[in-house]
Amino acid sequence: MSEQEPREGGSGEAGGGNSYDDLSMNAVPAAQTAESGEPRGRSAMIWVGAFVVLIAAIAAAWGLRSVSNLPPGEAAEQELQEAVQATVAWSSRTVQEATYAAGDRVRLEFSPAISAGEEANRDRLRESTVEVMKILIRLRPNRDLFIDGYQVGQPIVHGEYRFRSTLTGMGGEAADDIVVRVQGDPEGGMGAAASSRSMGSD
Repeated sequence: MSEQEPREGGSGEAGGGNSYDDLSMNAVPAAQTAESGEPRGRSAMIWVGAFVVLIAAIAAAWGLRSVSNLPPGEAAEQELQEAVQATVAWSSRTVQEATYAAGDRVRLEFSPAISAGEEANRDRLRESTVEVMKILIRLRPNRDLFIDGYQVGQPIVHGEYRFRSTLTGMGGEAADDIVVRVQGDPEGGMGAAASSRSMGSD
């Protein structure tokens, strides 16, 4: 074989065809592919982190609210008992027991001898509930308050106080926003959306 004869495969290298080296130049390097995916991965991690922080904040707020709304303790319970026992509601034997169910809620036990089917008795139950609510406003300030009234284990009264709201009394004076619903009220009783508002002064 003479030196002038082309070697096998030489025509591929010398000609205009693409060699394996040429083809490899068109491929995207693996490092560049990984780098292009990094921003998307970081963004996903940021969103996941923000979501976890949000869930943690909600859980912390819920836990703090639950702890702050626990029944206030034996000393506060005693203070409530003494204040209620000094009321007309107690001396008239309308209210027989008052206990904290939560930091913002009191359970009243009413005399079973008072029938909520009579309008005069409903007024009596309402007035007694307002009387106890005003005690709660003094003992547990700056919060919404609730009273659940029972008679022989059955709910017959529900009272609410909104501390950020005030009403205007008959004489133009400010009055506490206290709403009391009594079973048998003309508006529909315990399930009524509207209710009688007691706006008496202290």
